[in-house]
Amino acid sequence: MNGDAFTYRLNVLELAIAAMIATIRQGTNEAAGVENRRDGATPGEEWDTHWRGAKAEIAFAQLYNLAPDLTYMPRRGGVDFHTNAGTTVDVKSTDRPEGNLIARNDAPGEAAVYVLALVDGSDVTLKGYAMAEELFDRSNMRTLYAGGPLTYFVARDQLHPMPGREEKET
Repeated sequence: MNGDAFTYRLNVLELAIAAMIATIRQGTNEAAGVENRRDGATPGEEWDTHWRGAKAEIAFAQLYNLAPDLTYMPRRGGVDFHTNAGTTVDVKSTDRPEGNLIARNDAPGEAAVYVLALVDGSDVTLKGYAMAEELFDRSNMRTLYAGGPLTYFVARDQLHPMPGREEKET
């Protein structure tokens, strides 16, 4: 396994759609009392988390010719995509260049595949993926910082390369 990746650059319209999705998700979650689960996130960072996630989902959708999830029901976690083959996918996003694939241990995943997406402005780089049974293996649990909760962790260099090597830019 390795961390081979490829990048998609969102255009202005896609960025605007991502911002609208983030705003709707933020408002819906606030109204329903759903808290941001990202450790250390302040109230101002919650919208950024939604925006980053929406950008990653739109890029993944474009690269794999799938419809992005435009629903706005209150939720935490879940599945972002159902592929034509019936595979469920959850796209995990980060803005940290050194980021790895992580998932909290208090919410077992519902997807079969977990993709790591690095979001840097309008560029989204799909770094690789892990199958659910790989990510949620007890041997992958660790504490990421002093006093933090146990978290499922797969290092980016241990991810499977993303299928479809062509880069796509709009």
